[in-house]
Amino acid sequence: NEMLGGHVIVFFITFPSIYVLSGLYGAICFEAERRG
Repeated sequence: NEMLGGHVIVFFITFPSIYVLSGLYGAICFEAERRG
């Protein structure tokens, strides 16, 4: 039961950070493309 809770916490920490990093990466690539 404690293991499951730990996995849930890791998931809720990891998933948003991946989402934010991918969004940031996309924004940087978009800026680079726009600037040429």
